[in-house]
Amino acid sequence: MTWHYAARKRKDQFGDDIYELVEAYSFGVTEDAVTVFGETREDLAMWLRRAADDVMRHEVIDLTTGEKVNPRVTNNAKFTMS
Repeated sequence: MTWHYAARKRKDQFGDDIYELVEAYSFGVTEDAVTVFGETREDLAMWLRRAADDVMRHEVIDLTTGEKVNPRVTNNAKFTMS
């Protein structure tokens, strides 16, 4: 099983677009946004850097269309680069 962090775009309760951090696995994406933590300040910084690198490397999962997205298909038209 492979995984990486990804940005997911969705609408908030006011209808504004927001981005949140999720984990994308070979079988799908986490339902809830991810909280990044570490056992030390240095460990936290390492995970934040890894998450930031992954977010910039991988496509945004766009949920603002209201349609279901298949996160396993990286060339799906519902995915957008930002």
